[in-house]
Amino acid sequence: MKKYELELTEDNIRKTIENNILGRNNNLVMLGKMLLNQNENIMLIFL
Repeated sequence: MKKYELELTEDNIRKTIENNILGRNNNLVMLGKMLLNQNENIMLIFL
């Protein structure tokens, strides 16, 4: 099995989210949009 690693750069993160190869990025995109539209402090709790 070939090991595949990407450098942690803004461009690589953006491409990974846009490609959505595993189909799991929809929630991540929705969370990003929500955070960008916040005008007040919020607390996030991940379970």
